[in-house]
Amino acid sequence: MLINWAYGKPSDEEREKLLKALGVPDDLCNPLFPLPNMKRSSEKEFWGWNASYSPRARIWLGSQTIAYQHANILIYWMGEVHPSFAVAVIYKNTVADRAVYYRWSACDHDFKITASGHCWRDYTCTKCGVTDHEDSSG
Repeated sequence: MLINWAYGKPSDEEREKLLKALGVPDDLCNPLFPLPNMKRSSEKEFWGWNASYSPRARIWLGSQTIAYQHANILIYWMGEVHPSFAVAVIYKNTVADRAVYYRWSACDHDFKITASGHCWRDYTCTKCGVTDHEDSSG
């Protein structure tokens, strides 16, 4: 597993959050595929999220076998709150044939509003406790 952090060297806390989300003890281990709460996605959803939120880390898993087909897998970790993505580039013989998009997250969040004001809201996941803040005041 090769990790490319988007904003330079991460804090120890952020690094631990990524490793926990992937279910690995350190960055020398490859996570098991399929990833936690993984579902098929689309190219449109993948690029929509990448245009709106920059991935915190890009991870190359290398060659894997998916449904008896060789694939190179790239993971885009968006952090704890937003869905992350995996892209599997499927090969036929030695030629890249197609990309398959997946959405995943360590927790299948169930957010509830825990505080709100005129233009803002705080959310907390009832399953894992992660929080998010939304402010529409501009």
